[in-house]
Amino acid sequence: MKARCTVVLPGHLFINERKEQTYMTIDNAKTIDRSEGLQQIKDRHGEKYYMKPQATDEAARLWGVEAQISGTPLNVDTVILLDEGHLFAAVHFSMTGQGHWLVGVSGSYSACGMTYHPSVWACAGYADYEAAWQEAMCRLRRFIIYAAKGRRLKNILAKLAAAENEA
Repeated sequence: MKARCTVVLPGHLFINERKEQTYMTIDNAKTIDRSEGLQQIKDRHGEKYYMKPQATDEAARLWGVEAQISGTPLNVDTVILLDEGHLFAAVHFSMTGQGHWLVGVSGSYSACGMTYHPSVWACAGYADYEAAWQEAMCRLRRFIIYAAKGRRLKNILAKLAAAENEA
């Protein structure tokens, strides 16, 4: 699957194929918004809601998954796109009981890296696997653009695109 996000800009914005500036999600019609329900759970459980098993259980029910106390669903699949010494890129997916998808990504380059798995605390999920895949690829590109400055950036993005086409 090929993501339509081509250039990622700071501030969670990207430029799409039509040269329009838009927010992080690719297709808002395919974005599942659980922010109101999650905010209600947070409000009921207070400032440290994320440390309370009852709050995590409620958030997991909202998404229709079973989750660890951390909020990570039990059913996470990982696709490793790149693993070349100093360069690593992977996407993590979890399908909810409602057929929606939660997404996370891992990326590292030299001394810089980030990882987060899908979470029941995520406000946005995706209606299908393709939308989740496109979102994950945009997040990875954003990280790579942040981490890899200079002349290597184009080469690294090309490697990621090649790995994406093979996946």
